[in-house]
Amino acid sequence: MPMPSPNSTRPRPLRNACASILITALGWCAPAAAMPPPCYGGLVYADANGNGQPDAGEAPLPGMRVSDGVEIVITDAQGRYVLSNPEGRSTFVIKPAGYDVPRRTDGTPDHWHNVQLQPGPALRYGGIPERFPACHDFGLVPRPAREALRVWVFTDPQPKSRVDVDYYDRDIVQGRRRPPGP
Repeated sequence: MPMPSPNSTRPRPLRNACASILITALGWCAPAAAMPPPCYGGLVYADANGNGQPDAGEAPLPGMRVSDGVEIVITDAQGRYVLSNPEGRSTFVIKPAGYDVPRRTDGTPDHWHNVQLQPGPALRYGGIPERFPACHDFGLVPRPAREALRVWVFTDPQPKSRVDVDYYDRDIVQGRRRPPGP
C-alpha cells in the first residue's frame, strides 16, 4: 500500500494497536481498555509495624474520618471509605488520639494523597504532579496513651506600645506560669 502524501486527507493506518495511547511516564503503551477505573476510596487500618502496608493481622479501623477538604466521610465496619470525586484536592485521614502517622521516605507524614488528573500550572517548585486516582490506604500507627495535652492559645492582643506588651506579659503570660495558690 503506497503511503499517502503529506497533503492527503486520507487517514494514515495505525502501525500497531498501542499507537493510540502512549504512557511515556511508565515507558510502555497499552490500549485504553487496560486502564483501571478511577478509585476514590481505600482502607484505614492499624499499621502495627509502621511499614505503610496493610499486613496480615493488622486490623481495619472503623469510624475513622477521611476528607478531601470539602467532604468528610467515616470509614465503615471494614475500615473502608469512599469520597465522591476529590479531583484536584488532597485526600487525607484525620488522625485520632492514640495513633501516629507513618513517615514517607522523604520524612513527611504519610496521611495525605493528592488526586490530580490534569497537570497543574507551572509553579516555581513544581506544584502537584499529575496522578491517576488509584485507591489509597492510610495506616495509623497505634501508640501508648500519653498524658493529656495542655496548651495555651494566645490570640493577637493588638498591643499599641512596648508598655502594652509589658502589661500583657506580666498580667497574662507570667500570671499563667505561676502555680495556683491561695
